Amino acid sequence: MTRKPQPDEVSPTNHNQKPPSRAVIAGRVRGAGHERTGQPCQDFYFYQWDRDWAVACLADGAGSARFAHIGARRAVFAAGTLAVNALRRGTTDLTQCTKDALAAARLALEQQPAPISDYACTLLLVVQQGDRLATAQIGDGWIVLLRGQSSKAAHLPSRGQYVNQTNFLTQTTWCSHVQYQNHEQLPALNGFALLSDGLERATISLQDATPSHTFFNGLYGWLTKAETTPKQAKKALLTFLNSDRVRETSDDDKSMVLITRCHSGEATEPIPSKLVQPC
Repeated sequence: MTRKPQPDEVSPTNHNQKPPSRAVIAGRVRGAGHERTGQPCQDFYFYQWDRDWAVACLADGAGSARFAHIGARRAVFAAGTLAVNALRRGTTDLTQCTKDALAAARLALEQQPAPISDYACTLLLVVQQGDRLATAQIGDGWIVLLRGQSSKAAHLPSRGQYVNQTNFLTQTTWCSHVQYQNHEQLPALNGFALLSDGLERATISLQDATPSHTFFNGLYGWLTKAETTPKQAKKALLTFLNSDRVRETSDDDKSMVLITRCHSGEATEPIPSKLVQPC
């Protein structure tokens, strides 16, 4: 019997068919800065996949915005849901899919009761279909593509006019700050990762904006081992996010979604697709 989806979950489609060998690791933790002030974690994510496609998005709420955590959650749900529905309907225009998804996220924030600036957040989005992939980003954070033995950033984070500033989905000029990229024919794609800016000093070489090959390739290799269970993967990620080594790099919230595409062997069984994870 198919389990009824919970309010904070999005169940994979095609319950009667096993998706291709994939593994997913996702988690978020509250940063030390928000722990001191009693604020909630303002990072949220969404992911879902089926036999031939995958969707993931991640939003980081602006610390200065009153309802940033609500804005981030609404944004990932609206963008992710639109992209999933478009893929289910058979769309092949992935760039348009990402544009429509960001527009849906923006509309979701416009429809909230408080001024839209109270819901300020960044947004990262990946839509994969077979060997094709489209990405979109507004604000900081990173989308990392894992190809063979290398990894590269899909975009460079957009920064604001001043240090530690960035662009948000709630700005009047938000459209002009979105970066879109269509990645055609990526047969060597092993997977992709989305991470908030709280993790960049621990996983990205900021001198040349290069993702750490050691970190991402090591995580991919470990995650796709047949003996790695979803519970082990989740526990390991949360341990890493809460480690002193990572916490010392930033007081900000830290979150990551990594979806692999295994070309051989068996990956871990897919865990229920989540909209949020508890801090």
